[in-house]
Amino acid sequence: MSRSLELVRLVTARELRERIRTKSFNISTIITALLLLAAAVVPSLLSDDEERYTIGLVGDYSPAVKSALSGLAASTGGEAELVSFADEAEAEEAVEEETADFAVVNGDEIIVQEADSESQAGQLATRAAATIAVFNRLQEAGVEESRAAETLAGPPLRVRSLEPSGERQGRERALVYVVLFLIYVSTVGYGSYVLLGVVEEKATRVVEVLLPAVRPHQLMAGKVIGIGTLGLGQLIVVSVPPLIASRVLDTPLPQGSSLTIAAGVMWFLLAYAFYASLYAAAGALASRQEEAQNVSFPMTMLLIVAFVIGIQALGSPDSAFVKVLSFVPPFAPMTMLPRATLADVAVWEVPLSVALMLVGSYLVVRLAGRIYSGAILRTGPRMKLREALRSARA
Repeated sequence: MSRSLELVRLVTARELRERIRTKSFNISTIITALLLLAAAVVPSLLSDDEERYTIGLVGDYSPAVKSALSGLAASTGGEAELVSFADEAEAEEAVEEETADFAVVNGDEIIVQEADSESQAGQLATRAAATIAVFNRLQEAGVEESRAAETLAGPPLRVRSLEPSGERQGRERALVYVVLFLIYVSTVGYGSYVLLGVVEEKATRVVEVLLPAVRPHQLMAGKVIGIGTLGLGQLIVVSVPPLIASRVLDTPLPQGSSLTIAAGVMWFLLAYAFYASLYAAAGALASRQEEAQNVSFPMTMLLIVAFVIGIQALGSPDSAFVKVLSFVPPFAPMTMLPRATLADVAVWEVPLSVALMLVGSYLVVRLAGRIYSGAILRTGPRMKLREALRSARA
């Protein structure tokens, strides 16, 4: 290992040791893990996964028909309760008062609340009407009741949808939103850690003790890598409880969740490399903690704008505006992830976006390194950007 890499490694290890012992880091880890766990557990506890249908019956029905009606409900992932009514008026009143989803009258009529209902109960009523009609035709054709029952009990055809269902799209959209929110919060949080760490070392003159042994760009690189490694570790730790809860409660994540989460980790690293370097350079321009908020304002606002555009991309991932910004480095982490997950993107688009992000991060790191080198030893009033670049050239 070269001398330069060894020095960067030492600075990285120092940052990890110092930050992992702080109360703020440990408290934020626990709170974030609990929030994500609650987000995974609470919906499962509150939701009723099995739909229950109440089907009214007027008249006498064979066990085959009753079994067929129960099977129809089971095929939709629900459960049917068959309730007998004395006459048509009583059944109609039950449907009107919504104590029954629909009612079958003497095997030749179905009573529903709305004839054109698109609800699951309305669709089940339509299927029930067709099933009973088929059974009646089989009986009229002289087919034995047992054979007719076997026909009705046959498994339904497999339905293959070309478009994801609304529920599936909603779950995918919710997952992408959580990942985007974590990228935003983590980038702002750990970028602020970098900023405050630089300002603190400059204000306490610790940096003056370190620089005789470490060059400025090595010190900045070690700080950015160390805090970024800590952030990545925290993201992995807080993701474990909800994943375990999902397994225990048998609530599988949306299809492709593993790929979405892996992509989220990649985009976090790219976003952090881009913005944390800017935060480090901004911290070098300040001399006191009171100035930290002012110097970090441009980066924080840029991140907020990128996050807002990312939320917009959840609703319209195919818009031209989102497509263009998914290739612009400051916005790519927040826009390409929704596009790649919720829309159809060409094979070359994601690699191109990542490549442009890497190029942009490299240029930003170079620029931030020059600003950091030119400003880190300057005390007194807040240094201007032009002065820092001039000092670095000198």
